[in-house]
Amino acid sequence: MIHLAEAYHPVSGGDVLEALAGERPLPDLAVWVTFDDGRPDVVENALPALQHRKIPATLFVVAGVVDTTEPFWWEIIEKAESTGTMANSATLGLLKRAPDEERRAQISYISEQLTTMGWPVSARQLTSTELHQWLDAGMEIGNHSWDHPCLDRCPADAQVEQIDRAHEKLSGLTGDQIRLFAYPNRNFSKPVDDELRRLNYGVGLLFDHRIAKLGGNPLAMSRLRIDSQAPLPRFRAIVSGGHPALFATHRRVSALVRR
Repeated sequence: MIHLAEAYHPVSGGDVLEALAGERPLPDLAVWVTFDDGRPDVVENALPALQHRKIPATLFVVAGVVDTTEPFWWEIIEKAESTGTMANSATLGLLKRAPDEERRAQISYISEQLTTMGWPVSARQLTSTELHQWLDAGMEIGNHSWDHPCLDRCPADAQVEQIDRAHEKLSGLTGDQIRLFAYPNRNFSKPVDDELRRLNYGVGLLFDHRIAKLGGNPLAMSRLRIDSQAPLPRFRAIVSGGHPALFATHRRVSALVRR
C-alpha cells in the first residue's frame, strides 16, 4: 500500500463508475484496490493500512456466508486434502469444471464424511457489524454472488438467482444500491451479464490478470491477480503491467504449442 500511495493514484469503484459514465476522467496511473470473498481479516488487517495511506478499496462479498460460520466450499476440499481423506491436489480444479449440481453433491458428501470422522469444517465469516465498520471507514462493497459457485457451470436460472439473492441481502444490509460486481472464479457468463444490466450494475470484474481498460464491456472488465504472499518486487511488476504482459505472452505461446 505504501508503494501504491507513492507511485500511483488510488481510486474507488465510485470513481470508476463516474469515469465510465463520462462524468469525470480517471487520473493517470489510476489503481483500484479490490478484495474478493468478504473475509473478515480484510477488515481486521487491511482496513488500518488502507486508512493510514488514505487508499479507498472495495470488498466483494459472498453474501450467503455473512453472519454465519459456514466455510467456503473450497475450504472443505482443503480440509479433506490436509487430512489425507477424499481429496487430493487435483480435486479443486476438477470440481471447478464440474456441473454445479455435481460439485454441490461432492462437497456435501465430503463435508458429511469429515464431520463423521470428527473433523467438521467451520469458518469465521464476516459479520454485518464488520461490514458496516468497513463502510463507515469510507470503503465500498460489491456483489460476489450468494455462495461463490462457478457461475458458468450453473443453469441459467440458478445464475440469476445467485446474483439476485446476493443483491437483495447486500442492499438490505447497507441501504444502498449495489452497482459493483466481481465474478467468482472469473467465469463470465451471458445470463449474469444480462441480469447485471437489468439491476443497473455499472461494473463487472473478471479475474484474468490483465490491465483494466475503460473501453469495451464494463461488465467484463479485466483485473490483476495479486496474492497476499507476493513479495514487493513481484507486486511492483504486476501493478506496472510488466508481469501481466509476460503472462499473456506465455499463454499465447502455450496455446500455439498445443496446436
